[in-house]
Amino acid sequence: MMSRSLIIGTTITLSAAVALLVGVRHSAARQLPVGIPSAPPSLLEEPVAKSREAASFVGVVVASSSVDISARFEGRLDSVDVQVGDRVRKGQVLARMDVLPLLREMAVTETDLQAALAQESVARLALAAAQESLKRGGDPKLLSIGAISEEEQARLGYAEKTAAAQLTLALAQVRNGQARLAQFKLKLSEAVIQAPFEGRIAKRYLDAGSLVSAGKTILHLLHEGPSQIRFAIPESQASLVAVGASVQIRSRGDGPRFSGRVENVAPEVDSVSRMVLAIARLPADAANPFPLGAAVRVSVVGVGAQGASAN
Repeated sequence: MMSRSLIIGTTITLSAAVALLVGVRHSAARQLPVGIPSAPPSLLEEPVAKSREAASFVGVVVASSSVDISARFEGRLDSVDVQVGDRVRKGQVLARMDVLPLLREMAVTETDLQAALAQESVARLALAAAQESLKRGGDPKLLSIGAISEEEQARLGYAEKTAAAQLTLALAQVRNGQARLAQFKLKLSEAVIQAPFEGRIAKRYLDAGSLVSAGKTILHLLHEGPSQIRFAIPESQASLVAVGASVQIRSRGDGPRFSGRVENVAPEVDSVSRMVLAIARLPADAANPFPLGAAVRVSVVGVGAQGASAN
């Protein structure tokens, strides 16, 4: 209780002192003789510049992009070829799925497809024969001279339509077999899981032999490149930070400072935290001085494009 009373008393004392200094300054300004010039604009603007330099926020170092490496279909992991911390290049094989079940099903599908193709050939021959019979026996002149009966002509027409339907069915079976075969070939290509970009393995969730479902995460990959610094700005200070503003970034201790620039500022205030999220980035040719996930201090030292236009 005593320390809390001491803090409150100190705060009241500081407030009173500031008010007294402000009052003295204003009264002194009013009592200046006419011949004495007022303070130059640079001195009057100095507190504003200092307030901008003093704008400091807590940030976190994150990768510019990251992705979960997942299985594309259900099956068993045959191998996982990388460990946490490994650097990988774009296109490098990260893991492989067991393809033996796929190859067995693919062999059955290829056999069924060959049978469907043979059935298609038989149906085409049957249709050609039925069309030829209808051409010879379907002439109305034959009916008029009594060379063929109406029932026989109707039978020939029915046989031609039946043969055409059989060919349509055979073609559908061929297309179905071809689609299934293409699906198996796609799965075979997806069984080899490759890195979508150059980066570093951050997490490994599964090992060889694990059963996985489609979409199950196997690895987490971080993009290898300049890091981002994400930081939150209180709503009351949002006007101090704009895209293009220069920033100084340092660890939360007394480490060295590194220059950067604000790259993105969210267009709205978060409704829960009442914060505006922003992203700063170090120069592209600069090495990453901070480990990913590190907490840093971001100090705004220059006005960005939005702030300049506002002034």
